[in-house]
Amino acid sequence: MAEELGIEVTASVGTQATTQDFSAPISQVLDTDPDLVSVLLVGAQNPTAMTQLRQAGYDGPVVGNSGASAGNLDPAGDDASGMVWAADFNFQMSAPSSQEFVKAYRDEYGEDPLNYAAEAYDAAWFLARALKDAGSADRESVKDSMHELAEEPFDGALGTDLRWEDQDLVVPGVVVEYRDGKEILLYEGTGEDSAE
Repeated sequence: MAEELGIEVTASVGTQATTQDFSAPISQVLDTDPDLVSVLLVGAQNPTAMTQLRQAGYDGPVVGNSGASAGNLDPAGDDASGMVWAADFNFQMSAPSSQEFVKAYRDEYGEDPLNYAAEAYDAAWFLARALKDAGSADRESVKDSMHELAEEPFDGALGTDLRWEDQDLVVPGVVVEYRDGKEILLYEGTGEDSAE
């Protein structure tokens, strides 16, 4: 896909889930003089990698994944600024159904919801609607009801015009940047430009 988009991958270095020192992989990547670095790690590895990447002299943009969210980058401070990632939800989304969820979540828990809460909320409501429409807890009845419900788009915590394609939920999605200790919403998809 990178080639189709005119992107040249200059280096790709895998690491273990237990890696804590990224200096060698970072050195390998930076030796290729990249315009952009992608750091696809899990949770607490992100601030370590970002700090070591900045210490190695790289000050350019970084593409990550949603494992960088949920405050995971906070320990890296300013070193984490400039990491960008795509996700299925961010509390700053403007969709009315998303903001209704954010308000209810804040009222109940006193904090902003993470993507996991939004995903669970929409999944639970989908199942609840299927149970109600099935009028039964019979497995086959619920399965048939879910199949029928999946044929119509719906609005939820993850945005508007949510729909199912090949048993995958297609959501509008967002792009978030970590800057100055905060997650900044850079882009919010709409129902018309939904992506899996």
